Amino acid sequence: MATVISGAAGTFDVLAQRLVVDMSPKIYLLEPDSAPLTVLLNKLTKEKAENPRYDWMEDELMPNWTNITNNAGTGTTITLGASAGATGHAKYVTKYSLIKVPSTGEVMLVTAVNESTGDITVTRGYGTDVSSVDGSSTPEPVVIIGTAFAEGAAGSELTHHTTKQTGNYNYIQIFREPVKVTRTAALTNMYGGKLRVTEQAKKGIEILRNIENAFLYGVRYLDSSGERRTTGGALYFISTNSTNIGGSLTYTQLENFLRSVFRYGRQRKFLIASPLVMSALSIIAEARGSVRLVPKATSYGVSIRQWSSPHGDIMLLKDVNLTGSTYGGYGICLELEECGFRYMQDVTLETNVQNPADLFYLDVYTAMVGFELHNEQKHGVMYGISGGSGS
Repeated sequence: MATVISGAAGTFDVLAQRLVVDMSPKIYLLEPDSAPLTVLLNKLTKEKAENPRYDWMEDELMPNWTNITNNAGTGTTITLGASAGATGHAKYVTKYSLIKVPSTGEVMLVTAVNESTGDITVTRGYGTDVSSVDGSSTPEPVVIIGTAFAEGAAGSELTHHTTKQTGNYNYIQIFREPVKVTRTAALTNMYGGKLRVTEQAKKGIEILRNIENAFLYGVRYLDSSGERRTTGGALYFISTNSTNIGGSLTYTQLENFLRSVFRYGRQRKFLIASPLVMSALSIIAEARGSVRLVPKATSYGVSIRQWSSPHGDIMLLKDVNLTGSTYGGYGICLELEECGFRYMQDVTLETNVQNPADLFYLDVYTAMVGFELHNEQKHGVMYGISGGSGS
């Protein structure tokens, strides 16, 4: 029997199946920009790898600082080393090098070097007053200010010293993400686009996020029994400039960190920062007044802001992968020109790899990639940050 409606017919009186669903044509992903470091390296420093293990060489200039480590008094025999009583730094100087003790202002002229004992013979007070010096309990820093040869000096008086190159390496890691959709689902019209296409887009972002995590947290490892390699990330290589803030980040702590990071390398670096660290930097900038966070329009494909300091410019990238009770307090400072995205196979989507009789489609993202970082002293990490302070 028919149902009779009296009065104006409304939407509550219409079959639900008759109503057109007002569905947005777009599917909104929760984390669409989850791999800023990977995106940047892919654009800036991408290089093909010919072997699953790839190597690089590192070198540095001759040191120009050392320490007096003996109780030299006002005598002419000086021992150079890293710590009190130590030797081993005599090779840092040559005959006719000038060394200066900053704490006293005295300059000394090296007249002989005994590399076997670590002692050098000097002329004290070379153009300056002589001051007693004792590095036997606390090493006394000295700066090497170059050589001073006499006019017409013979070439036989020259001594060549140089640093020895060192090698480093990393491995290619194989990343894979499958996309598996039944034929029925793939052929069904859906809001937001075909299911197979939207799943491909989502898994494409996920494999980039996995590579990002490896480039940050990964450990270099060769599993010979399982024929598996893993790539070491930034935190694996950085050791020298590692600062535990242990609470709220202050302006002074930040300046101390930047001063150490900018000791070597270029005057522009990138700080890959957790959302919490980004908030801490914003608090400092707001409190200091004279410090500004400036949006930096780039063609890199990621959002970047710039922090200018007396030591150099820091390009700030928020990385949502830096999260949790530990990594949520991390800021990783990298000189990207000294980092590398190495690949044997870049991120590639292989389609229709299922068996012919399968009633589903199987597509697979595969990437054979690794991370590279040169001269870890040019980079740094600060961690243990729980907030920001304007003090």
